[in-house]
Amino acid sequence: MNTSKIEKNGKIYMLAYDQGLEHGPTDFNDINCNPNFIVRVAIESGASCIAMHYGMAKQVYTKEILSKIPLILKLNGKTKLNKKNYISAVTGAVEDAVNFGAVGIGFTINPGQDEEQVAYSQFATLRREAEKAGLITILWSYARGPEIPNQFDKDIVAYSARTAAELGADIAKVKYTGDPSTFSWAVKVAGNTKVLASGTDNFPADYLNGVKEMLSSGAAGIAVGRKVWQNVGAIELGKQLAEVVYNF
Repeated sequence: MNTSKIEKNGKIYMLAYDQGLEHGPTDFNDINCNPNFIVRVAIESGASCIAMHYGMAKQVYTKEILSKIPLILKLNGKTKLNKKNYISAVTGAVEDAVNFGAVGIGFTINPGQDEEQVAYSQFATLRREAEKAGLITILWSYARGPEIPNQFDKDIVAYSARTAAELGADIAKVKYTGDPSTFSWAVKVAGNTKVLASGTDNFPADYLNGVKEMLSSGAAGIAVGRKVWQNVGAIELGKQLAEVVYNF
């Protein structure tokens, strides 16, 4: 699938806002709990797309907003309130994405976790429908489970990227290994599936320079949420990030 709808200068800077379901409102303050603020940050900072669950998209997305910032509709998720919840529930449909005018769908898998095969089957169904509808498919592919002591390990991250590619995703969103030379292996084994680094974990204190180093791996860009919208200067940091990503 052509991913150019969410690219600028051939690169992707996705602003992610699916944390409300995954982590709860402890991630938010009086300002960033409002999805309208996130839309403003995305537009004014120059993000190439936003990822949201159905409920938040329903609250803020209009035809006017769609003309300014493309939507990736996240179609599964779970809370952290029950640690025995191994897989995310399907929370939306491709039809919802089409009705919103979204350009793509997002879906989380956790290679290595109990009942991983359920998520793979769910995605296969959604992927077929999305391709028929002309939508981009993005897998949040995070390896987790009792036999994975380090989710940032070179081979674990590469396995996550390859799993997303094998399942037919257009884009894989994976954890950053912390080093561009090892992250480049994940990019390579994903083949034609583009790779985004999850933009909060495992980056150095000099964040923008760390992003620049990460991009030297050949990654297609970054998907970042809290690192930007929790910042008191969210729009300014977002602009600086956009400058780094699009002009690498």
